[in-house]
Amino acid sequence: MFTLKNNLKITHFALILSFLNFLFFHLSFFKFVSNNLDYKSINGIAIIGSLVVLMLILNAFVFYLLCSISTKVGKTLLIVFFLINAVAAYFVNTYGTILDESMIGNILNTKYSEASSFFSIKFLLYLVFTGIFPSIFIYKTNVIKDTWKRFFSNISLTLIFIAVLVFANASNWLWIDKNSKVLGGLAMPWSYVVNLSLFYIHENQKNAKEILLPNAKIADDEKSVVVLVIGESARSQNFSLYGYNKNTNPLLSKIPNVSHFDATSLATYTTAGVKAILEHKVTGKLYEILPNYLNRADVEIVWRTTNWGEPPVHIKNYQTTGVLSENCKEPKCDYDEILLSGLKEQIQSSKKIRF
Repeated sequence: MFTLKNNLKITHFALILSFLNFLFFHLSFFKFVSNNLDYKSINGIAIIGSLVVLMLILNAFVFYLLCSISTKVGKTLLIVFFLINAVAAYFVNTYGTILDESMIGNILNTKYSEASSFFSIKFLLYLVFTGIFPSIFIYKTNVIKDTWKRFFSNISLTLIFIAVLVFANASNWLWIDKNSKVLGGLAMPWSYVVNLSLFYIHENQKNAKEILLPNAKIADDEKSVVVLVIGESARSQNFSLYGYNKNTNPLLSKIPNVSHFDATSLATYTTAGVKAILEHKVTGKLYEILPNYLNRADVEIVWRTTNWGEPPVHIKNYQTTGVLSENCKEPKCDYDEILLSGLKEQIQSSKKIRF
């Protein structure tokens, strides 16, 4: 397969790649379909059959169109698609992720040091067999393009076939529309292509300018210090304070008057999760978050973090692990305890009444 030197007609090339794309990257897609309809019924069989045919034809159509416009550009994009598909399929099949717009935001706010912890031999097998091998095939195959007359004929016939297939399944549109977000998040490569575009469009729309809140008025001059600890990825099901059978909170459980309450995160990724904690109400807009608001009210704010991806924080004392580690030489500096390093001294040295 990978020493293939014969020519391939562009239609055959597009169909082969569409079949490989379908075979390698849509296990979770059809698992979801079969789990959410009666696949033994006539209607269920019709939906599954139509989705298979439509996916094969649509992908072949796009691949054919790309390579017809420019063989070099088309083959380059196909190689990129298969390599990214291989990585995406590993995470989708292994961890049950869905590449919708929110997950794209999560990925874009994940550093390599965090993502690399998920890599394994299984990941390498996915990358080699479903990404690199097909890419070699794409690179080595000499694609014979159709004449323009045949090109327009193929395009027209394919569009007519797709239109007929879609309207023949008009009775199933409601089910497809109901599950469109998940189906779209599992269809490769369009899950990340479309949702990546949507993510940046929506980010540019909502983050164009931070919406300021009304000015704060501090009523007294009594000195006060508030320390807010945010662990947005912590799960209550793993805390003994919430009834977990393992003693995961041995020190906290000894402190009197430690309050804990049920809370649910509004998002599965850091940016939206932290934003929901720090904003005055849940919105889709970028309102001024708490640290920015207090900083503008002349409260001394220090933001210490071992994470990344939070919403924009506009303060002077923004301290990452790199900054904190400069003056921290103890073993605990390798863990989240570094957030406490020098904090007491920093609070005591503050000349402002609010910290």
